[in-house]
Amino acid sequence: MSYVRSFTNVKPPARYDGLPWTGASIQEVDDLANDWATVDTPTFSDFDTDPARPKSRSLTANHAQLDPAYYRIQWIDGGGSIAYSDTFYVDDNA
Repeated sequence: MSYVRSFTNVKPPARYDGLPWTGASIQEVDDLANDWATVDTPTFSDFDTDPARPKSRSLTANHAQLDPAYYRIQWIDGGGSIAYSDTFYVDDNA
């Protein structure tokens, strides 16, 4: 069974090297002691014109497999650099 998870107004970290974030990887895990699994990898067509002031993004994962689960956004640039968002906890039964 798959779950749909939406994350609204998540802001990537500021960049001071002039390179914008070009996409993201939405990851989930059932226990923070376990390895994270990627469930969706959205790409951006509207790059930030000023990476030092990135805009907030709304992202949706259509292939989440766990409930409840922890989620995080892995921000990715064109050169392979990454940064992580804070962790989100989602429990449909709560």
